[in-house]
Amino acid sequence: MMSTTTLIPLIFGLKGAQLIFILAIGLLIFGAARLPKIMRNMGRSVHSFKQGVEEAKAEMNKPVKSADEIVREREAAEHKVTPTAAAKDSDGPND
Repeated sequence: MMSTTTLIPLIFGLKGAQLIFILAIGLLIFGAARLPKIMRNMGRSVHSFKQGVEEAKAEMNKPVKSADEIVREREAAEHKVTPTAAAKDSDGPND
């Protein structure tokens, strides 16, 4: 398996000199103080994106409920009736 330091240039088709040139331009534009923050935030956003993709994959791989299961769940929910306080008072004998 490739490390991320060798994988990133391969993904974008960049070679060593091109990557150094792009980093130098970024350093000139953003400055040395802000560049680490920007790279850290980019790393976090990539991590968050990958996590979202994994969650979506997990959600898609969940088994789908059949129509019979859904109907049974709805019927069970409809048959569960809890008496309210007013119904409890009216059911008993009047004192």
